Amino acid sequence: MPVIRVTRIKQPVLSIKRIDVVIDGKVVGKIWGGGTMDFTVTPGRHTVNTRFELFTKSPMVEVDVGDELVHLEASVEQINNLGSVRLYLKHVQ
Repeated sequence: MPVIRVTRIKQPVLSIKRIDVVIDGKVVGKIWGGGTMDFTVTPGRHTVNTRFELFTKSPMVEVDVGDELVHLEASVEQINNLGSVRLYLKHVQ
């Protein structure tokens, strides 16, 4: 089965807050800092991003899923003392 795996880096700040994992526009899971989730998908092209609370989103990543596992890594960075954050999502080699 084709699988997209998302691992969230454990960071000292914000690890206690969950982020949403969004595949093809639908929230498919919520992941804590240091967590990993696997999502079974159909073969082919999919879009993946993450969302923190309602307004902050990572850039969209397009993946082509075949028989092999596609592994993505998510991280959250606090960018100021007001609580603003930036989300990142990238392929893991």
